[in-house]
Amino acid sequence: MQHFLVKDRLEIAYTGTQTTSGLSNMWKDASGTVIMKFMFTSDVFSKGVEDWLYMFNHCALKSMNEAAVEGMGCIVDQHAAPEKHLSMETYSKEAMIHYNAPMVHEAESFLKDSLDVMFDKNVKKGWHFVARDSKYAVDGTSEVIKRIKLASSKFSFMK
Repeated sequence: MQHFLVKDRLEIAYTGTQTTSGLSNMWKDASGTVIMKFMFTSDVFSKGVEDWLYMFNHCALKSMNEAAVEGMGCIVDQHAAPEKHLSMETYSKEAMIHYNAPMVHEAESFLKDSLDVMFDKNVKKGWHFVARDSKYAVDGTSEVIKRIKLASSKFSFMK
């Protein structure tokens, strides 16, 4: 019974056919997030369909998001490529870092600090991994690094 009430309320809210209900034409061009917020916070919508909303809440929040799973699967495939000859544990760690970490060129200060800790920045030579040859531009930056730096960040706070 609650399912039919929800269906009717969604139709009313979308089409705007019942102005006295408080649901009229609220969702014209609205996002799913706006609609779901209204479903859970509006007494007009939620009254009498609490059990349905509880079940919907569990389906929406506890189910895996297929797009996220597919995206992670592609990253695992990249790191588990046969030509890399990595163990499952190693490519799993690589994939986790790839998926969760910022792009390498955006983490430059973090990487430098990590290398300082690893190679003791107080040692006279310290660490230095930049090779100078024909593959590198005049400023010492490779063409690959220049191209990677043009890519946009996957984290909005890194921009």
